[in-house]
Amino acid sequence: MNIFDNAIDLHTRWKLKIRKNIKEGVVMDIAEVSNCHACELGTWIYDAGLKYNGLPSFEMMCSTHERFHRAAAEVAQYGNAREKTRAMALLGPDGAFEQNSLALIELLMLCSKELVVSEEEPCPIVKVSDILKEKDDRHIYSIDAGTSILDALKMMVDDNIGLVVVYKSGQFLGVFTERGFVQHASAQGMTSLDDPVENTIDHTLIYVNKESSLDQCMELMCATHTRHAVVLDAHKVEGIISITDIINELKTNKDYPYKIDQNVHARASSGAHKSTPGYKTSDIAPMHH
Repeated sequence: MNIFDNAIDLHTRWKLKIRKNIKEGVVMDIAEVSNCHACELGTWIYDAGLKYNGLPSFEMMCSTHERFHRAAAEVAQYGNAREKTRAMALLGPDGAFEQNSLALIELLMLCSKELVVSEEEPCPIVKVSDILKEKDDRHIYSIDAGTSILDALKMMVDDNIGLVVVYKSGQFLGVFTERGFVQHASAQGMTSLDDPVENTIDHTLIYVNKESSLDQCMELMCATHTRHAVVLDAHKVEGIISITDIINELKTNKDYPYKIDQNVHARASSGAHKSTPGYKTSDIAPMHH
């Protein structure tokens, strides 16, 4: 890892703080949120990071970082006005906040690769689409937004899964997960099991597309401490990628140069049980070094 990999972590932690503030109704300083120089990443970019401004992607990364903060300021404005629905729309997979965040992370990763000077042959690129093709179980479990929480939980128990995709009027709305339900119940108080699942959508998961690289997916999941990523394409879920899927790819693809991080492996192993969406418990092979 180099300095730009650390920068991704700085950005991700700041981004999650904004999400948490919106969820908890915390009033934010709009001027501070909109200031791209004030966050930890911005402080680094416009100080020590300036020595890397010769990298081809550095200038574009800076302008994307500025756009992200403008989107974040808009989120904060709606949050301060108690317009949570409009704020969450910007935080969603198609919202300006999330789209600019993904673009920023991609550019930080480009800077990272440009910084590493190597005479080796180009590294093979493994995409999310490649991982989806290798999955034994590609079935996507889905429900309507009006389905009761109780029926959704029964479905998850019957099919031994921890995540279901939620659609509303044929459009992707989000996902319902064990973790999201527990977090909602903890923060808002126990919800009636007769309420619709759309009331407890899990907004903490990350979204990628089929063209995203394995590296990008791994960096995002590690930075956000999540075990799954939703593969989204034009309002339609194409699949679910788990940290177990990524590790299996790293173990079996002998040409891929990425080294499995001991800590990442441990986190994935501890979470590899029935909460992995689309898998039966018996389908998950034990992992050994």
